[in-house]
Amino acid sequence: MTRTLAALLVLLLAPAACDGATGEKGEPGTPGENGTPGTPGTPGNPGDPGEAGPPGPAGEAGLPGDPGEAGAPGEAGTSVGELAGVVVDRDMPGPAYLSGVKVTTTPLGLTATTDASGAFKIVGVPAGVYEVRAEGAGLALAGTNVVAGVPVIVEAGSVSVLAGKTATLRVTLQRVPDSWNMVTMMDASKPYYTNANCIACHTDRKGETSLDAAVKPFHAMAKHSTTSCTTCHTKTEIRRSSWDLGRSVGLRKNVSVSVCAMCHTNYPTKYL
Repeated sequence: MTRTLAALLVLLLAPAACDGATGEKGEPGTPGENGTPGTPGTPGNPGDPGEAGPPGPAGEAGLPGDPGEAGAPGEAGTSVGELAGVVVDRDMPGPAYLSGVKVTTTPLGLTATTDASGAFKIVGVPAGVYEVRAEGAGLALAGTNVVAGVPVIVEAGSVSVLAGKTATLRVTLQRVPDSWNMVTMMDASKPYYTNANCIACHTDRKGETSLDAAVKPFHAMAKHSTTSCTTCHTKTEIRRSSWDLGRSVGLRKNVSVSVCAMCHTNYPTKYL
């Protein structure tokens, strides 16, 4: 037992007796090799979008751009005018305005038909120069009656139509055959001198108009328009010409004053 304690005592006291001074620090060792990179982690979920911030101040206006090149000019629009006029009988004094006459232009073939006053109008005519042609019924005799005959045509000449303007034209149509003896036709003592024949040649004058719509011509007045031609024109004064056997005539459209006085009771008596 005594020996054991002595041994322990020796062991406890031995380190204190052996302590020496601290030695110098040694050189650092060589760094070790880099380790293998680790596996990348799983990406996280995207975060919720944040609220929109207030709008920023408006930027300054930019400079104006260069003007573009002018476009090609468009095609000119069609310029149009009108063609209007009247068709009359070449041989009838008065004159006789002819209805139902067809008027045609060349080129384009634009047409119109004359009304009761012999008037026609073609609208929407492109500006230009046109030849005008008229076609209507001629006159013929059936016994002592004047009736419509074969159509007669006249080339009425050329006319210029200007844009926005009305070109006017007076067309004369020869309906009476050259073979007619006009002295006989207008002799009040002959069977040809009838109201129907007057109207057939001279047209029905009750449809006449004047430049002033409020003023009616003589034949269009209420009383005159219901009276037959031969009631007032009881005769026609004819001046015969000897050089062509009476086919050429000069006329006075005589109206008997006594006939006028039947209605116009205040007619001056010095004319009776």
